[in-house]
Amino acid sequence: MDCLFKPSTYRAFVERTSPTYLLEVQLVESLAGVAPAMGLRMQRRLIKRILDLPPRRQQILATAWRGVVLALPSRAWTEETARRAKPKPRRHESSLQLALLGIASRFDDGARRSLLARAGRGSIGVIASLGDVTDLPPAVVKAQIEKLADTVGKQAEEARRGTFGMPAFDLGHALVVINNWHPEFARWEPLLDLLSEPQASAEHKAGAIAALANAPERIPQELREEFGQVALAIAAGELAGTSTFFDSDEGITGRATILAIELGAVDVERDADPYLGLLAGDHPERVWAAHIATRLARPPDVGILAVLAEDQHPAVRAAAAAGLAHLAASGEGGELARSALSRAVKDGGVWVPQAIAGALAASEERTPDAQRLLADLRRHPLAAVSALARGDR
Repeated sequence: MDCLFKPSTYRAFVERTSPTYLLEVQLVESLAGVAPAMGLRMQRRLIKRILDLPPRRQQILATAWRGVVLALPSRAWTEETARRAKPKPRRHESSLQLALLGIASRFDDGARRSLLARAGRGSIGVIASLGDVTDLPPAVVKAQIEKLADTVGKQAEEARRGTFGMPAFDLGHALVVINNWHPEFARWEPLLDLLSEPQASAEHKAGAIAALANAPERIPQELREEFGQVALAIAAGELAGTSTFFDSDEGITGRATILAIELGAVDVERDADPYLGLLAGDHPERVWAAHIATRLARPPDVGILAVLAEDQHPAVRAAAAAGLAHLAASGEGGELARSALSRAVKDGGVWVPQAIAGALAASEERTPDAQRLLADLRRHPLAAVSALARGDR
């Protein structure tokens, strides 16, 4: 924050390091990474700085500041600062402008009307700022789906020509989400076109795959087999997409494997190779193996979670621990799940106890043992863990 907001500190940093990259963009992106870990007082100091930002009209810089806005928890915004977040017309480039309008719309009816009007004109990115897409006017839904479908289709066309854009929003993910909640207007063909295009960027596919895997039951019955086969091909690496200078294909095979299993394209009882491939992969693949084990929840899968909860990488341990907590909360998994969870909660880092706290706090039903464990986590010495256990966001 000193580098960004104190010119003398900024100049001293430049003189000391001679950066060969876009320094302000990197500083803002780094700030977004640490913003969730700040104390509440520091988060509110940052919000005041954001409200006083001079116009940010370059897309790359505005998008970076949007990341900071979205990284701040809801509780950091008071009603006063949320109302002040409403920017003047065309003050910032649209990505940041919409993020700030979204914050203001929590309390300001004018800001929400402005967002709905933009959405009705087909403005991309408004859906993310509106938050809840389940109760939108039909005209807004139709305009958004048509615009998103057209833009996602163009992503596939551009990929076939060997060109890649850098949209500020995850277009495929947005189209899946709004399709899911408004099936009467849904457009699925552009998504199939994008996902089945081998030259399309992995970054453009990953969000859509994740959203599809989160609600596979919402995919129309007549398209489930086709989506399942595409997911299977992505999981096998045949359609995983290309990696550009700006993105990585990390995690896409795991997401696709989950979707293929959910849609019946992979039957792990008869062919566990994709599952085993994730278990034998690098840590992002092992993370997704833990998610699959949680979903399957058979006795062998509980054993896999117990082993992954001892993994050398904290992200894998956290994913496995969250799965064990999910099972233990509902009384599933037996003694193995309970014992593995009791070991995992003693992890010395922050990710694993935080994952357990989040899983238990989100569970609608909890066994007495799970209730006691959640009560202990509310008194955890790490604030990030205790806050999550209390349900603070």
